[in-house]
Amino acid sequence: MSEQPPLIISGVSIVDKPWSCPPLTRPLTLDEMDLVITGSQPLAPPQALGLARHPTPSVCIALFRPGTSGADVLLHLRADNHLWGLPGGAMEVGESLEQTVRREMAEETGLTGFDVRGIVAVDSDPATGALFTYPDGNTVHYVCLAVLAWMADWEASATQLRASAESLALYWFPWETCHDSLPEPFAPIHQRRLVAAWACMQESAPLLLLG
Repeated sequence: MSEQPPLIISGVSIVDKPWSCPPLTRPLTLDEMDLVITGSQPLAPPQALGLARHPTPSVCIALFRPGTSGADVLLHLRADNHLWGLPGGAMEVGESLEQTVRREMAEETGLTGFDVRGIVAVDSDPATGALFTYPDGNTVHYVCLAVLAWMADWEASATQLRASAESLALYWFPWETCHDSLPEPFAPIHQRRLVAAWACMQESAPLLLLG
C-alpha cells in the first residue's frame, strides 16, 4: 500500500481567512422568516435574510479503510469555508439516511461499495456549529447525524477517489497520525464526531442503527 496524494481542484486557491457564523441579535419575525430564499426584494434587515425556517437533517461520514499500520480515515478540505472535516451533506426529500450517506459520498468523493455501520453522534446545538452561514448569506440550522462507515477494498478506495466542486482536497489520513495532529484548520465539531466514530470502531461506544 502507498499513500495517495491529495486531489486538488485546479484553478482554486485556498484563502487564508477565518470563517465564522455570527449569531443573530434578536429573534426573527414571521414576515422576516417568510423572505427566506424567495428571490423577492428584502423587507427585513440584511442579517435576517437567508435563515431557513426549519432545521435541516444532514449526515457526515467518518469513512475508514485498512491502512499500512492500522486504519486510515478520509478527510476533505471544504471549498466553502476552507476547513478540514468529514464529507457529508443535507438529506433530500424521499431519502433514507443510508441513501443520503451513499449519495453524498458518491457526489463529494466518488466512493461507493463501503459498509455503513451506524450512527455515532447527533449534533443540533447552534452554539457548537449546527447553525451554518454560507458565503452567499444563506444560513441553515443543521441536525447532523454522524455516521461510521468502513471500506474494505483498499484498491477501490484509492482508484475511485475524486474531488468535487465542494472539496479543495481529499486525503486518506492514517488514524495513528491524525489522532494526535489533525490537519489545520480543522472544524471543531467534526473533531468531536471523528473521536466518537473511532470509539465505535473500537467497540468502546454503542452504535445506533440507521433506519
